[in-house]
Amino acid sequence: MAHSSDAQPPALSAGPLRLEFHRSADRYAHSLKCVNDGVPCELMASIEGQGTERFPPSPPLQQLHFEEHGGKQVAMLVGMAEGNHWSAAISAENESLEFDIACHTSARLVAHEYSSLGSTYHAIPTAKLKKTDNGILLQLAAARVLVQTSQFTEVDLTRGTLCLRPLAGSPHPTSTLRWRYLINS
Repeated sequence: MAHSSDAQPPALSAGPLRLEFHRSADRYAHSLKCVNDGVPCELMASIEGQGTERFPPSPPLQQLHFEEHGGKQVAMLVGMAEGNHWSAAISAENESLEFDIACHTSARLVAHEYSSLGSTYHAIPTAKLKKTDNGILLQLAAARVLVQTSQFTEVDLTRGTLCLRPLAGSPHPTSTLRWRYLINS
């Protein structure tokens, strides 16, 4: 099916937040936008891998579909890379986007691999990222969003790059690792 160049990409909306999905090689990348006065402004975008990494910078999510669950709009994504299987459920409600991501790996992880596993974003250069007691504050002009994590998710903030990943040493009784975070406007 042909798509016109002005077609809207698949997206989730939660108040002024808009999470847009687009193809990047064999997977879906996503970007977070804040809509002010009808004008979308990009705040950050996922950093994707090349298809050869065991653990790419962000999950290699290759299939996408949307459904309604409990009154919420939910994007369901799955994918795989180098024998690892990934899934993500991203729900939109009120002014929040909730991310629940997992990676099932057949091999036992060693300590340094925890730093390679996660969801990595690049904030646009004019955005300010700042750690606060409540999470990571991302601010650009009139747009402000707060990224909050679950107790088993850690955050690394380096030069405009935000990485959310499973906490090293957190209890993982199976070979499925999970990290969760919430983006609020």
